[in-house]
Amino acid sequence: VVIVGGGISAGQIALALAERAPGRVTLLTRRAIQEAHFETSACWTGQRCRAAFARTLDYRKRRWMIDEATQSGSMPPAVRRAIQVAVSEGRLEHPIDQVEATRPNADGSLSLTLASGAVLEAERVILATGFSKARPGSPWLDETIHNLGLRVATDGFPILNYRLEWCPGLAVSGPLAELELGPAAPNIVGAHLAAERLGW
Repeated sequence: VVIVGGGISAGQIALALAERAPGRVTLLTRRAIQEAHFETSACWTGQRCRAAFARTLDYRKRRWMIDEATQSGSMPPAVRRAIQVAVSEGRLEHPIDQVEATRPNADGSLSLTLASGAVLEAERVILATGFSKARPGSPWLDETIHNLGLRVATDGFPILNYRLEWCPGLAVSGPLAELELGPAAPNIVGAHLAAERLGW
């Protein structure tokens, strides 16, 4: 099994599978593992950063704040250390490279050609590559925006009210609520923040 990704999901999946099938699991990351306790600073779970974000009325500045605060593709120290141990014990392979091309094989496996020229053979590939920075929901959401005349910022993300309503009767959460909730919107902290605001 080859897991592609450098974030906590990729790390946890790799460790779990390496326990079940030692020596048959590869974690492929584009760079050395980046260490961070959270994908966003702990400041965003409290009031200080969120209050400054709420006072910022320019949505381009809000997007900049989100981009600056997000540490995607990182793992907490404990997960990073566990990966190092699994690699040193031979339960997990961890090449630092990236996939350039894939080719299906007759037996159902895949050959992954890496940027270095190396080839990985995989019975299964798991993509744990994180969130896209693009607004989710296209193309159907583009139609909805057009048909309902919904307000969007220059980056295409919704402009919402405090209760996360895009228009009467339509509220959003997750990545679509980033410009209202901040960089924590796509994760579990954002789900809690959204629940507080959606609690009529």
